[in-house]
Amino acid sequence: MALFQKIGLNFANGSRRWPLQKYLFSGLIIIASVVSGKISVFAQCDYSIIEAARESYDIGLFDEAEATINVCSNGSGFVSLDVENQSLHLLALIAIARDDLHRADSLILKIILNDPQFKAPPNLVFDEIFQRLARKNLVVTVSSVSKKAEDIREAPATVLLITREEIMTRGYIDLIDLLSDLPGFDISKSHGTNYANIYQLGFRQDNTEKTLLMVDGVEENDIWSNIAYLSRQYPISNIKGVEVLYGPASTIYGPRAFVGAVNIITFQAGERPKNPLLPDDAPEPKSAVYGYGRISGGTYQTGDADLTIGIKNEAFDMNLTARSFVSAEHDLSYVDFLNYDSSDVDYLTYGHLNLNQGGFRVPSPVGPSDLVDLDEYASLFNIPLNSPWIDVYTGPTGKIDSIKLTPEGVEAARTIDRNLYTGNVNGEPNGYSNGTRDFFLDFKLRFNSFVLGFRSWQRNEGINQHLDLYAPGTKNGRQWTPFNATFYVRFERQIKRFTFSNLLSFKAHALDRSSNQVRFEPLGNPASRLHLAHLFHPDTLIIQTIGVQKAKPGFSNNYFYYEGRQFRNDARLFYDGKRFDLLSGIEIRSSQMQGDFLTFTDYNFNQPNPQDTVFLAQEFGTVPNQEMGSNQFPVIDLGFYAEGEYTAIPDKLFVTLGARVDYNRIRFGGGFGWNLAPRFAVVYKTKDLYFKSIS
Repeated sequence: MALFQKIGLNFANGSRRWPLQKYLFSGLIIIASVVSGKISVFAQCDYSIIEAARESYDIGLFDEAEATINVCSNGSGFVSLDVENQSLHLLALIAIARDDLHRADSLILKIILNDPQFKAPPNLVFDEIFQRLARKNLVVTVSSVSKKAEDIREAPATVLLITREEIMTRGYIDLIDLLSDLPGFDISKSHGTNYANIYQLGFRQDNTEKTLLMVDGVEENDIWSNIAYLSRQYPISNIKGVEVLYGPASTIYGPRAFVGAVNIITFQAGERPKNPLLPDDAPEPKSAVYGYGRISGGTYQTGDADLTIGIKNEAFDMNLTARSFVSAEHDLSYVDFLNYDSSDVDYLTYGHLNLNQGGFRVPSPVGPSDLVDLDEYASLFNIPLNSPWIDVYTGPTGKIDSIKLTPEGVEAARTIDRNLYTGNVNGEPNGYSNGTRDFFLDFKLRFNSFVLGFRSWQRNEGINQHLDLYAPGTKNGRQWTPFNATFYVRFERQIKRFTFSNLLSFKAHALDRSSNQVRFEPLGNPASRLHLAHLFHPDTLIIQTIGVQKAKPGFSNNYFYYEGRQFRNDARLFYDGKRFDLLSGIEIRSSQMQGDFLTFTDYNFNQPNPQDTVFLAQEFGTVPNQEMGSNQFPVIDLGFYAEGEYTAIPDKLFVTLGARVDYNRIRFGGGFGWNLAPRFAVVYKTKDLYFKSIS
């Protein structure tokens, strides 16, 4: 210490001296700062720690590589599951190099339990151990039950997973094919507004609206009607698997999943499917750009094509998928009620055109119908009382008591109906057709912890109630064309035992301008709004009343328009404990949607669809029975949910308890308000069997 006190340095002012021991102490602080800085970098526990440990591993410094990884594994933990798996992979390689195969088995098993699809650079010993343990400890995971990956056997719900291999083995050509082959589903192929209606667990409804349809966890149901327009627009070649959840899933998804949920899992950005023509042990292709697809054709002018192209590199991953499906569908023109035979008109009756005592209620476009006597009716509609088509009967006072059709009048009405029925409709002869044109586009971009996606599809198919005396076919313009566009951003980050994820999406659902319910309204339809005056003035008399579309004898184009938009954010927090797991989340939806379809009726049916320059329903359409406040409805939905799973007996008994609280408000005073959906499940596991009780 005396020596240290004799040595010093003068500052410029010469007035202060610093002993050497202070410099040594300062140096130790600097060294500690550098070391702590390095440790703080490692403490971030991201991919940089893998790179640092791999540098040591490559030059044979196994102890240093292991110590670098242990800074995180014994400390703050890894930033993501992938970083943890990469660290376990490197530790397994170190164990293999040391001939410690028991430890290598333990480390590789952890990787398999974290991610059964984990990919690593080829290593004969590692690959052999991985494949052996994977076969022995295969865990099939699903994410639709609790919005997180979990063992399908222990998930607190009845759920099926149909894998890509099963899809290929069974030869499914579309999702309708797939669901038709599953228990608990009844499929009605109406070839109408929906190509097929899907009835899950025996629950019948007009449309597929009680089952929640998702693609990669992003909801597909129409935001207004909740209809799942599930048809042939989804590309089967890009589907990695399909999760089917049976029973209400309101705790997690709210009231939309009334009888269950279907989650379509697609290949993510940078993820390419295994080539079925290559052996199982074939190395993964090294090219940054890849592509795959499917093309097929068949009878009824059917053709479909899927194509996916992708890029996988260190900076980002991307893929783009497109699909087109066209078909003339089955030719059902041989069926009696779809043959469009002119003799069909012979079955029509016209007794409802007779006018009896009590007068006639004249339809009014501005208010309630007005009751007029038959003399006023004949004068108002310029009815020729001396026509051979009618017999006019008067009462004691000389006023008209009733007006009846003569046989000549019945034949005249039938002739009008037959001429209209056998003519052209929208530029094509009236007849059977039920064509389909479906399109799909999907884009995904992944970098760091973010996934950006855009998905859009359009279905152009027929409409239900397709009977020849009711409506023509799709070639004559009768078709329903919903359009769906969704943009979403997904973020996920893991810190120790906590995982935070957030799904932000914006959806726009609408009807394309080609949505047209072409309708045939003959004089001989007792349910029509036509009356006797239309027999004498079939081309000029058009009914238009409040709450009722226009009507005149023959065909009419009834164009429909609907558009809705929704902003949604679903924030979730997972805690993965040793014996207790917790899921909680907050969901917010802000929607702007119509109260009803805008409709516009047009009788220009002798020419092709006249909407080349104008969207008739959107620009000129009206809403029947419109209430006050216009046709636009702002809707707010809030959802708060939580679900916990407790392992009562390790590897034996699991208890799940959860609940969801929803709030719905339409405008300022509407909506169903607050609603509670509880959930309770018990899963008991034996060596070979799983028992589940779910309520």
